[in-house]
Amino acid sequence: MEISDISDIDYNKGLPLNKVSKLPKFDFTGCMAMDPRDHICCTICLQDLEEGDRARRLPSCRHLFHLVCIDEWLLQNGSCPICRKDV
Repeated sequence: MEISDISDIDYNKGLPLNKVSKLPKFDFTGCMAMDPRDHICCTICLQDLEEGDRARRLPSCRHLFHLVCIDEWLLQNGSCPICRKDV
């Protein structure tokens, strides 16, 4: 491989939209926290998940995110933003 070939490499290893849409999604409820005083934060946008927010839990690692945040992430990256486990 030549240095000039580097610009030809496709670094986008995201998932296709049809696979992202098949991942489990739900409306977040506060009872999902171990302790009701705990806040669950979406590590992509750094905002707490609030009652009724659309959310998605990755089946491979069980990490939880806002639906819009993780969908956008997964279209660009095929792994969890926290643990990097493949989705």
